[in-house]
Amino acid sequence: MPSVEQTLPTGAALRRLRVETGRSVKEVSEALGWSSSKLSRIETSLSRVKPQDLALLLDFYEAPQDLRSCIGALLQHPVPRSRKTGDGVPDVYERYARLEEQATHISMYAAVVVPGLLQTPDYAAVIITNTTPTPEHHLARTRMQRRMLRQAVLGRIPPPRIDVVLDETVLRRPIGDPAIMRRQMIRLQELSDRPEISVRIIPLRAGAHPALTGPFAILDFPEALRIPSHVWLDDLAGGVLRDRQTDVDRYRQSFAALDELSLGVQESAEVFASMVAGAEPNI
Repeated sequence: MPSVEQTLPTGAALRRLRVETGRSVKEVSEALGWSSSKLSRIETSLSRVKPQDLALLLDFYEAPQDLRSCIGALLQHPVPRSRKTGDGVPDVYERYARLEEQATHISMYAAVVVPGLLQTPDYAAVIITNTTPTPEHHLARTRMQRRMLRQAVLGRIPPPRIDVVLDETVLRRPIGDPAIMRRQMIRLQELSDRPEISVRIIPLRAGAHPALTGPFAILDFPEALRIPSHVWLDDLAGGVLRDRQTDVDRYRQSFAALDELSLGVQESAEVFASMVAGAEPNI
């Protein structure tokens, strides 16, 4: 039986098709007589879609023949992924990405760069190029594609609640040229306008705080899925996922402390706007 990793492209393609047709998970599930959890598991590749279910979905979406052929080929001939160390996308990162797709609430603290979920392609490209070892440069494109694919969660219906705290150093560290930084600030400004997303800045003058050990993300899930909350710690080796309750509680307390120390949403948005206009961050 193909692994979950092998079926990822099919689920992602079906999710994109549903979003492009403007339909919700609930609407499609009810029309096909399915539970919402069945469709969600297909789209997040936690369940392999059966050929008859794939046909029902493609008919419902009125998918053109060329698209049907492409998605059918993904199902019949999944691309195997290497299990060797140094693969383009580490297995733990794939597990995190699948969990992220199902989360209803994502809380992120960024200490060094803008979180991948919010990055523009050119900002992400600079980071991936500079953090990929020379022997693995041929894998940079794969990593870039996977990072951008993760951002499909921002278009999910209903969207997850996303709360982000950026350290002031994230804004002061130039990633690429000024044009790249400007486009990234525009992106943060646009995201801040969405009601389900808050992006706030913790100023350097706040001094020491509980998250000085580095960036992290907390993922919370619907009760119906019975998935425990997870904490994601990113690093050069691929990252670490933790779901022990005591660990999650510790990071949740840290995020609450950051929340108290951060600027408000509107004040932070004004900083992004001033940087778009070419000013240095005045915090």
